[in-house]
Amino acid sequence: MSWLLESPLPALLGGGMLTVLLISGWVQTARTWPLFVAAGVLLVTISLVILERAVETDREQVTRTLEQIVQVVEDNNLQGLLDQIHPRKEDILARARREFPNYKFGKISIRPNLEVTTSDGEPAKAHATFNVVADGSIANMRMEQGTVRRWVEVDFEQHQGKWLVVGYDHFEPFHGMRDTYSDRY
Repeated sequence: MSWLLESPLPALLGGGMLTVLLISGWVQTARTWPLFVAAGVLLVTISLVILERAVETDREQVTRTLEQIVQVVEDNNLQGLLDQIHPRKEDILARARREFPNYKFGKISIRPNLEVTTSDGEPAKAHATFNVVADGSIANMRMEQGTVRRWVEVDFEQHQGKWLVVGYDHFEPFHGMRDTYSDRY
């Protein structure tokens, strides 16, 4: 069911195709019932699109959180980054305080291969994997910005209604392809 709440395409494609079939049935037979059913299908399709827009799934919330983290890092905002980390993860907080000031970030782009898996429980958890491309340089050095590509894995937990980072790691950019390939064979 979550696939129906994460994209309007299933409702639009299904409802659109069914509406076209019903209208063509009305045109060919001149009976009115296909026209009335088409109007009903159109109303259901519109309702499903409105529902999809109104409901934000856990996966969409995690994706939005990642976008917020990207914005905070692009702004080189250490406090904003610390606010995205779970307060009980003191090791990650310390690592961020220690390493983040060493870099000056520019444009960051999460590639389209973002995958988010969620699991119910108390607390709810999520795992995100994706490639990222980041422009940046080492702070306090007279160097041109360079581009870095990495495979990133981030673990989240829900804490007081927010998705917060509880773990992360990054690897060379082809790491995710090797893991996916090796899982299949």
